[in-house]
Amino acid sequence: MKIKDYFAEKRSRVADWYTQDTSDIPLYCKVTDKVLDMIVTLSDPREASLAVVDENNHVVGIVTGRDIVLYMGTHRVIEENLTVDALMTANPKTGTPEMLCIDALKIMIEGRFRNLPIEADGKFVGILSILAAAKGRLMETMAKNTEAYESLKSLSDGMPEIDIENTTEDAFKLVSDSKAPFVSVKENNEIVDFLMDYDLRRLWLKKQ
Repeated sequence: MKIKDYFAEKRSRVADWYTQDTSDIPLYCKVTDKVLDMIVTLSDPREASLAVVDENNHVVGIVTGRDIVLYMGTHRVIEENLTVDALMTANPKTGTPEMLCIDALKIMIEGRFRNLPIEADGKFVGILSILAAAKGRLMETMAKNTEAYESLKSLSDGMPEIDIENTTEDAFKLVSDSKAPFVSVKENNEIVDFLMDYDLRRLWLKKQ
């Protein structure tokens, strides 16, 4: 395992933060569904948006409560025969459970939308809100205590250094040879993180 892969495992991923589609909380509809039937569903805060899926459960669109409000602002009424395809955003951006929260957050910020449909193996599985993605990113940031991080940087002079592209076996050998309490991890000659003794213990246990 490379050191960068170990650090990637510790980062917040969409899988821990998205709302999963279940029978209790259905988060999808079909292109031909009536908008009037969707209004009550979209009024639930848990279901402020619905993925629009095809017969293969692949995401082909997304419809939100805001879409309905904008339509009513223009047309003043929701016609009885109005179907979801008239309001939905077609071919929306999608994410995967394995995606990092920060990457999902960037997609939503850059696209100026608040809900990202999530697919696994090309099938719809749930929706990630921009708030949930932000919480995931915040938890990741808080995990790296800034004060402690800066203190370690100030103590890193004279400590062994290793490139993030090196393997964890290289890190084991470096610590064993140097007897150092931690190893500075560098990327492009800049310190980006640290491998502490508990990191090395975790890595050792994973090998057993």
